[in-house]
Amino acid sequence: MSYFIAFLLALCSWIHVPGGDWQPTAEQAGEARQLLRPYVEEQAVSWKEELAPWERYTVQYQGQLREGKKVIFINAMCDEPPSRATKELVFTFDGGACYFRAYWDPDSKEFTNFSFNGYA
Repeated sequence: MSYFIAFLLALCSWIHVPGGDWQPTAEQAGEARQLLRPYVEEQAVSWKEELAPWERYTVQYQGQLREGKKVIFINAMCDEPPSRATKELVFTFDGGACYFRAYWDPDSKEFTNFSFNGYA
């Protein structure tokens, strides 16, 4: 892995959440991690949202089945995650671009169903 990629990967923390329907490999999670930031930055421009500094984000991920297909569910937050974040998915229902979700398809190498939270 190049120094640049290693640097990018270190900018936000990732937490594997147990449970789910299957266990993503380190390679599958690493691909999602490597491509997430540029993807989210594109979405922020498209949605006219302002992201928090990337190093503030914590990303939870979990292997799930969606319509019978293996995907990695991604749940991100820029606030300090609660201690239970290592054990269960933590959902927040407002907060705008501080929170987002998506699915990563490890076969097609694409993100789907991306959304930022709304505002209360």
